[in-house]
Amino acid sequence: MAAPLGLWAGNPAFQQLPANNTQQPTLAISAFCSPLLNGRHLSYECTDTGSAPISAQPDVYSPCGRAIQLTYKDEYFDLGCNQEGFTGYFAPSRWEGQKINGDGGVDVTGAPDGLLVEGANSALVSVDAGSTVQWRIAIPAEGYAVFGWRVVGGSNLFSVLVNEKQVVSGNAEDRFFSPLLRPGDQLTLQLNASTPDAAVELSQFRLLTNAMGVTCRHWTAADETGEEASFCQFITFQRPSIAQVLFPANRDGIDAPAAAGSAETHPDLMGYPVFDRDGNPDTPNDQFAVNEICGYHATWTDETTFDGTRCVLKRHWLVIDNCASNTMRMTQVIYLHNKAGNCLPPQPDTYPAPQLKAPAKAAPAVITAAL
Repeated sequence: MAAPLGLWAGNPAFQQLPANNTQQPTLAISAFCSPLLNGRHLSYECTDTGSAPISAQPDVYSPCGRAIQLTYKDEYFDLGCNQEGFTGYFAPSRWEGQKINGDGGVDVTGAPDGLLVEGANSALVSVDAGSTVQWRIAIPAEGYAVFGWRVVGGSNLFSVLVNEKQVVSGNAEDRFFSPLLRPGDQLTLQLNASTPDAAVELSQFRLLTNAMGVTCRHWTAADETGEEASFCQFITFQRPSIAQVLFPANRDGIDAPAAAGSAETHPDLMGYPVFDRDGNPDTPNDQFAVNEICGYHATWTDETTFDGTRCVLKRHWLVIDNCASNTMRMTQVIYLHNKAGNCLPPQPDTYPAPQLKAPAKAAPAVITAAL
C-alpha cells in the first residue's frame, strides 16, 4: 500500500494534493467549517479481485464539531496495456479547464469545458489572443505521461506543469516525457496566446504504467448543515514485471524427483511459471499464476531426448508480456524413470489461463460518524 497522503477538497471545487505534500491547504471558503478529509491512495495486485476494504476510509474532521455523514461511490477505469488517446480516465470531460484573462483574473463563466478532441488520439485546443488556458487532471496511477505537442503560431507559448511546477515550455513542437508521476499528482497543460487563432495540437497521449486499472473512490463528507467536502481516492491494480517470473524447477532425480512416466509429466504435476513477489521459490504463499488478467500468457513445447536408456523431456517455456511484447524463455529438464520408448506426452500448445474476474465495482456505501 502507498504511504499516507494528505488529501483535502473544499466546497465547491475539487482539489487533490500531490503525494509529497502532507500539509493542509488554506481554506478558501466563507464558512470555514467544511469537513476535512485525510486519507491515502491504495495499490493491489492485479489478481486481487475484491474491492478495497472499508478500513481504508479517510479520517474525517469537522472544525465546528458537527456530525458528519461519510459516503463513497466507486468508478473503475481500465488502464491496461498503456491505453493511447484521450479516452477512459483521460477522456476530455475529465480534464478541468480554466481561462485566465490578460489581467490575471480567472474567467469562470467562459472557462472551457474540456479538451476539444479530433478523433480518439488527438486534440486541438484554440485560445483567444491575450489569454491563458489551462487543463489539468489528477494522475490515477504511478507512471510516466507522454504525448506529442505542436504550437500553431510562432509566438504562442505552450507549457506543461506538474504540481504547479513548470517542467517544459516552448513555441514550436516536441514530444513530452514526464518525470515519474504518482497517484494524485496534478498534470497541467497550459497555452499562453499572444496572437489570434492560437492553438496547440496534442497527439498520442499515454500514461506508461504497470497499473491494469484504477478505481476512483469518490468520498463525500457532509455535515448536518449541508457543508460538504470530497475527493477521489485512487485504488490501483498493478500488473507484475516480467522479471518476477519464476519457472518450474528441473526434475533430474537428484535435486527434485524424476517423473515415473510420460503420464506424469503434465505441467499440472511438473509445475507452471508463476509470478513470485519476493523472488524466493521457497515461499510459495506470495506466488500466483501467469495469467491473462495480468496481461501475460505462457506456452510450452516438449522435446524428447535420451540420456543412455533414460528418457529426458526438455520442456521449452515461453512467457509473453501482452502489453510490452517482452518475452522470457526457459527450458525445464524432466527425467523419466522408464527406459527407451515413446515418452513424449500429449502436446497442448498453450496451457489454459485461470479465468479470473475483473476487479469488482463496489456499491455505494454510507458511513455515519459524530465528530
